[in-house]
Amino acid sequence: MDCANKYEVKIQKILENFLDPKYKIKNDVYLNTLFVNIVKNADGVPKEAINIDVYTNWLENLLTVWKSSKSPQGIVIFALNVISFLAAKEQTFAQFQKFLCIERFVQTFELTRMEISQSYKHAFIKICNACLEHQTGVQWLISKTYWKHVLAFVLTNQTLYVTQQGYKFVAGLLKKSYEVDAGFALKIVETIMFPLKEKLNVSINNPDNFLEINDEVLYGKLQPTLELIYGIFEVYMSEISVNYDFKVVNVFIQKYKIEDVLFEYMTISQSKEFTLALSKIALPAMFFTFAQEVITSKSMTADLGYKNLNCVFRVITINVNKSYYENVLQLTHWVNKYRFQVEPILGTYSQKRCGDVSQHQMLTLQMFPVACVGYKIRGIGHHELAKTDEIRGIFLSKLLSMLNTAVKPTVMKWRELIYTDPFIYPKTTLSLNYLIKYKQYFPRSAAITAFQTMIYCLNDIIFMLKETPQIITALLEQVNFFCLLLECIATFVKEFSITWTDSMETICVMSLAFDFISHPAWPPNAVVKALKLVEISISKYMAPNMVLLIDNTNGSTLELMPPLLYTKLHDPSWEVRDSTLEVLCSIAENAIQRFPSYQKIILESELSTLVVQMALNDGESFVRMSAVKCLQQMIVVNELWNDVDQVQNLHLSVLKSILEETEGIVRKELVNLVTKIYENQLFPGSIIDRVYDTMCQAAIYDLHWEVKVNALSFWDKVINLHLQNQGMIDGIFPTQTFSRENRKIVTLTDLEIQKRLIRCLNQLNSAGCLTVLMSSIIDDCDLEVSKCAIRITQPFLELLKQYDVNTLNVTLNTPPSPLRINSSSSPISSYSDYEIPMTGVSSVDSGVDFSPMPDFSEKIVDEILDTKDLNLLQSVFNSDGSNANATLPLKRRKSSSPKEFIEFVNQDLKMLLGDRQKWLESIDDFDSLLNDILKEYHEDEVNSMDCY
Repeated sequence: MDCANKYEVKIQKILENFLDPKYKIKNDVYLNTLFVNIVKNADGVPKEAINIDVYTNWLENLLTVWKSSKSPQGIVIFALNVISFLAAKEQTFAQFQKFLCIERFVQTFELTRMEISQSYKHAFIKICNACLEHQTGVQWLISKTYWKHVLAFVLTNQTLYVTQQGYKFVAGLLKKSYEVDAGFALKIVETIMFPLKEKLNVSINNPDNFLEINDEVLYGKLQPTLELIYGIFEVYMSEISVNYDFKVVNVFIQKYKIEDVLFEYMTISQSKEFTLALSKIALPAMFFTFAQEVITSKSMTADLGYKNLNCVFRVITINVNKSYYENVLQLTHWVNKYRFQVEPILGTYSQKRCGDVSQHQMLTLQMFPVACVGYKIRGIGHHELAKTDEIRGIFLSKLLSMLNTAVKPTVMKWRELIYTDPFIYPKTTLSLNYLIKYKQYFPRSAAITAFQTMIYCLNDIIFMLKETPQIITALLEQVNFFCLLLECIATFVKEFSITWTDSMETICVMSLAFDFISHPAWPPNAVVKALKLVEISISKYMAPNMVLLIDNTNGSTLELMPPLLYTKLHDPSWEVRDSTLEVLCSIAENAIQRFPSYQKIILESELSTLVVQMALNDGESFVRMSAVKCLQQMIVVNELWNDVDQVQNLHLSVLKSILEETEGIVRKELVNLVTKIYENQLFPGSIIDRVYDTMCQAAIYDLHWEVKVNALSFWDKVINLHLQNQGMIDGIFPTQTFSRENRKIVTLTDLEIQKRLIRCLNQLNSAGCLTVLMSSIIDDCDLEVSKCAIRITQPFLELLKQYDVNTLNVTLNTPPSPLRINSSSSPISSYSDYEIPMTGVSSVDSGVDFSPMPDFSEKIVDEILDTKDLNLLQSVFNSDGSNANATLPLKRRKSSSPKEFIEFVNQDLKMLLGDRQKWLESIDDFDSLLNDILKEYHEDEVNSMDCY
């Protein structure tokens, strides 16, 4: 039976079970997941789960059965969802019409009643939306009155899901019906606009009703209508393009003069929420008009741009005059959003980006609260600051030059409102939140200006902390603002790639963040944000000496950094320790080549020794992981490696930790560290056997698939190093090479290369590499492991085939020992001198497969299966969470002959991988779900927690 038939048969059985009046689904999650999977499979290729006749017949039978019996709501919702999915296709909709499917469902379950559940309303609107997908459905909707019921739903207090679906339906119906029956569309718009027109006439003609506005009664009555219009405009704005049809929008704008109506209400409104609701409709209406004017004139002129800007500022000015701070901040970001959405139209008729001028006006309003925090803390105005700081004076002049003359009065009034506000921090925090939320709508030039403003604010704070340290008490009450300020600076630097070429203020970032962290009173969350800023400033080369590529830390902030980092690495908060390690990792990375003088910073402060201790002993797994990542950078630098290794014997400790570490995220980084140490030939030859044993175990037996994949990367390096030892350079064998054994230059003929490859095969076999590759290719746990193993094996196999290495000529009389690595580190006299208590370690030359030590993991699983006592875990783990038997056995390497390896890899590996992929797909979640639902029908008791 093929996959499609398998699904179809099971779905049919389930649908038949749903017809049973006594059937009660015990878990509604099953039904939701079943529908999601049906849709998902229908959207894919092949369309396994879709047979239209099966569903139409079932729906017809369902209506017949439910005439005389009570229907479970869950199955009804499922049926309505199926209808909404299938009705989107015109052919299926026609089949539904043959037995009046939708009408009968609406009548049977009274889907147009206001009292029905939200789930029914949502499903009903989804069906109406589906019918808009084709001409037949639109004609059918015009002939019905269902749209009135949808309007009634969205104009009452409904859930977000119902209203969003309702807005989408009304917007779609207006657009589609206007093409077929313009009079019908006009009727809908008239119905929508009627409350606005009616209430406006009553309010204007009767001044006594102004009290009604103060009490927000009028807003309460008009809010659903305003939200509906806003929802419709949002749908249309998301679709806007050069070829967009503005006919429906123009009905609102030109026929019903919606902008004039909104401004009439704004003039008399005394409610902040009411004014915002009116303003957020006026803005998209203005941008619709703006876009049409540009398309009509086929040119984006400065006059059109300033006309739109003046219209927008008319709305903003009303809110500024009413001192609605939150409204102004929100509206400025909406302006940026709408300008961004119409930018493709403007760009079509202009050679340069047109939004910057408008968005810079908005930016001035958005950033004044941030700038005023600094001014208020220092108790000085911007004019005085400009006189004492030439760079800031240039910046302020740039800001003022960007302001349009017509909008300056509004901007100046806004500045005074902010500056005189005694509760400035909540407004400023809101401003920063909006900056992060709407940053994708910022042009790069505006983002740079925002960054500069935030830097000056931070500079003012640091200045006052140095001048008046006691101010920290007041500042700590606003710690959320300072955390957000630091986060905003870091976000803008990172996402807009701001460098010193964009802003000279970038060279102050590291010093400001350092000064911020240096004050001991800041809580951990603020310190973490500042450390992140330090890390970014290092990785982006934002310090003055880094900008100039000067390898000298004398007099720089970095020279003062080590004692601070050392202190923060001992911080009780693990987040602070983790962030500090990220900073140190960036320093170590730059110390490799670009700035070697940074090595001295790390060495003299003993940071490397501390990092090793944290990597092995810190109580938080994320900190251990970051410490190991930091070591991966440090070991590349000889001086740092020697410092670490002489004190810690790091190589032995890392190998031990791979076996004993409980967290997979740490083990995978430990494996990467071993790979780096091996790649840089830092392992002493006396412990290379243990390295191979440990990495074999990690690649084959670790329970974390990412650890296995990283371990395979180690074995890839092993293969490359062995091939290089046989004379390969950059992936090819040269015609001649120097032979270390014979101490002379030899010619590499095909026969000589073949011998060298055979020697390499035997070395890899002794190391355990061949067994690792074979085991990983057939790994039963994760397909990614198999894919990685095949990616590594395939090039090596092609090389063997190229030089005719096969099962007949592969065997050598005496397989050589694994490759010994020349180590630059201190020598270790013997294996036993540094014996770690791990049993089962053996010589490579032995032919034994594995040590007979018991497999602890299998024993634990067996004991758990044999008992129901949850206290069993106490016998396995100590109270501190560590393994009761911390000394784990190190399994010895398997030894597969080169002949077995060649026979194995000569299979079609891609076909083998494809077979496993098909097998995994054959036992997918959808099939399991169908089986569970079928099983539930025949069982009285089902575990309600068994859901998807």
